[in-house]
Amino acid sequence: MTKGPQPKEFSLYCDEAGNSGLSYLDPAQPVHVIAGWVVPTEREEQWAAEITALRDQQSAPELHGVKLLKTRRGPALAAKILEAGLRNGCLPTSLVAFKGHCLALRVVETFLDPASNPGAAWLPAGANQTRREIATMLWQEVPDAIREFGACFKRPETATWSAAVTAIADALDMGHVAARHGTLVSILGKSLRQSLVPAIMDDIVEEEARSVWGTGKRHEAMSLNFPVFLNFMRNLDMLVHGAQIDVIHDETLQFEAAFRQAVQLFGQIGAVDVRTEDGTPWRLSPGSYRSFTTLDSKNVIGLQAADIMAASVYKVAKRAHDDEPLSDDEVPLAALALGHEAAFTMTGDFPRAPGMGSEAELARLHGSAFRAAQRYYDTSGAGDQR
Repeated sequence: MTKGPQPKEFSLYCDEAGNSGLSYLDPAQPVHVIAGWVVPTEREEQWAAEITALRDQQSAPELHGVKLLKTRRGPALAAKILEAGLRNGCLPTSLVAFKGHCLALRVVETFLDPASNPGAAWLPAGANQTRREIATMLWQEVPDAIREFGACFKRPETATWSAAVTAIADALDMGHVAARHGTLVSILGKSLRQSLVPAIMDDIVEEEARSVWGTGKRHEAMSLNFPVFLNFMRNLDMLVHGAQIDVIHDETLQFEAAFRQAVQLFGQIGAVDVRTEDGTPWRLSPGSYRSFTTLDSKNVIGLQAADIMAASVYKVAKRAHDDEPLSDDEVPLAALALGHEAAFTMTGDFPRAPGMGSEAELARLHGSAFRAAQRYYDTSGAGDQR
């Protein structure tokens, strides 16, 4: 009996940057990033040797992205590390979450879930695009009220959460908001006020205080780390089909149990055909994920390379959040770390922009990376000046 082709084998080394846990609105860290390298097994030894040689060019015994990018020569060394990954056939992969938008989306998911709030029956759980659009509107129009919810999000309590929802609904009642968004604002306000019914709010608070993920501690599932990790794994599945992937994450005592459980669940699902809200077909095959391991990055050069990747993406994402241009040192980082996904996004070949944020935020992020790639790979030779 003839055997079919064997699945391609990869290692995914990944790490995070901008982690603030349940504090969605840390002004010093407005974005959360998970990023890393998908490394073909047959190229892993050569890739690791090249990264090790580059690490030896600095005085520190470990590559640490945040520290490296603050030094004068650090961005150039980081670019060489990114180049080494691409040269060895490794895929740079990442997901950026803009925290303000994510907090507004948390409001939608918490108080406008039809399973707990009958007044939100018009917004089914699968209406992901509509939910993201509502989150964008909330963050743009009533940010102070959203911040009030962020201030009490860590501890689910009926009194504080009711006050936060009331503040959001009252802010939506302002004339200028209704004038810009019409009947949507009226429907939202009524639905949010429906969640204030004592029995409904008590159920919401009780549900939010529980978690079926990890060890059951609330921070494991409700911190931004977890949904970002899930979306990161899901988006990677769209690029790598039918492979076998071993996931290696830097040590994370807070989230290891939840992350491991998620990868195990993905590995058991197999291939599923689903459709997005607009009817676009999508083959989800997370059975590709074979294992999950956490290791100390001090001893694993692949995780150090993932740390450089995460720090590089964070620098670019922070610029996008602040609506600032990239510096000359940041252009190679954007081109090498994000250029491939930016090209997919800007040309419309990628079903969804990889990231969690408003359309404007994601457009700034991937637009700046796309322009950086054009500049970096300029065939006139300008891109070689790095």
